[in-house]
Amino acid sequence: MLGSAKRNPLSFIFAVLISGALIVASCAVLAFFLFGLYFPGVFCDKIAEKTGFSMNPQDSFVNIYTGECVFRNLVIENSSGFGDSSFINAPYLRLKISFFDFFAEGVLRIKSFDCHIGKLSCIINIENDYNLRNFISGMRLFTEPYPDGLEYVRVKIDSYDYKNITEADSVQWQKDISFDFSCRNLSVDEFWNNFNAKLDSAGASFISKAFGFSRRVDK
Repeated sequence: MLGSAKRNPLSFIFAVLISGALIVASCAVLAFFLFGLYFPGVFCDKIAEKTGFSMNPQDSFVNIYTGECVFRNLVIENSSGFGDSSFINAPYLRLKISFFDFFAEGVLRIKSFDCHIGKLSCIINIENDYNLRNFISGMRLFTEPYPDGLEYVRVKIDSYDYKNITEADSVQWQKDISFDFSCRNLSVDEFWNNFNAKLDSAGASFISKAFGFSRRVDK
């Protein structure tokens, strides 16, 4: 080896560089693979810790380099006090986040959000707790947008169930809503204003009230 290096030093240096590049590439692929296995479980555990709602995707994909996370065939179960039915059934949830902020600061900083909700089940229980409001309030304990706003947001809802059992005669209905909202490059306030207005116009004000809970408290 040393003899070959002395006879042709350029070839030796080139071989060393190629070997080093292959090692780095192999480590990068391994890190990509291991992080993709590790992060979804950590993410779901964090959601459950902050909200009390368990999150169970059938499949997931994570790109450590771009911050993209995709959860497919996702089921979010209700927290205690809202029965055994599922809270959200979603064909997919796609996020772009900062992994550094998530692990270093414990903050879920969202740059883009794209979710297709097949069915949303809203329940106000006998104690006047609202599952959607509780979930959103828990998420806001550790969720922040990027400082320069939201790059892209899309929320699609196919149908919802609504159940209110606080009254003597419980109220319950189901509806196919076909709600589809999207926006690009908006500030957080602009997003909430447009999103809530879209929900109200779709006849789903009980959803908009839960999402706007941090800015106006309904008593």
